[in-house]
Amino acid sequence: MRRTSKTMRAAVENAEVDVVVVSGVEFRNGEGLLHKFNGLNAWCRVTELRLNECALGEGGGQAIAAALRENHTLTELNLCCNSVGEGGGQAIAAALRENHTLTKLDLRNNSLGEGGGQAIAAALRENRTLTELDLRNNSLGEGLGQAIAAALRENHTLTKLDLGYNLLGEGGGQAIAAALRENHTLTKLNLGEILMGEGGAQAIAAALRENHTLTKLNLWNNSVGEGGESVVRQSWGNRGGTLNF
Repeated sequence: MRRTSKTMRAAVENAEVDVVVVSGVEFRNGEGLLHKFNGLNAWCRVTELRLNECALGEGGGQAIAAALRENHTLTELNLCCNSVGEGGGQAIAAALRENHTLTKLDLRNNSLGEGGGQAIAAALRENRTLTELDLRNNSLGEGLGQAIAAALRENHTLTKLDLGYNLLGEGGGQAIAAALRENHTLTKLNLGEILMGEGGAQAIAAALRENHTLTKLNLWNNSVGEGGESVVRQSWGNRGGTLNF
């Protein structure tokens, strides 16, 4: 029995685990979350953690940030729909400057606001491991578009970025377009419903004439008009991939 127990423990310790917390299980304001995560990680290597709709709040965002500073196994983290807020977003952003294993981060529907979004954008200028980032529907404005644009000029690891359902506006769209002239690693970009208008579309079209790495671009519901859509499609040309309006 002792040999069996040691063998089983060794197998568990070497196992890579995808942890999914069922929607409805709550860690209100992060209560007990860090303790449970550290306890599980002591037995096995947690590589994927999904905490969708767990009522984490700002305290939960801060608890996750504390874990990210010390964890060296987690590669995918889904925090969708947890209202971590500006403070939680800023804490997670600070952790991204120190964490060097996380590659995919989903922060959809978290009420990050400008403060949280700006912090995440600043972290992207230093982080060199994150390849996929989802920031959909986080009450982000034009300033965030400009901050993300600045990050894209320096970041050369991010390949997939989702900024949909944020009011980045024409200015934010134009700033991101300008960054696409210099960024050659991003392959998938969602700018759906950011209200970029025809001016933003014109800027995107001009950027596409120089950028040849994007293979998937979503510009859905942006009031770009027939003229805006036409010039973007012309610049997209026959590169293949997916272009949505």
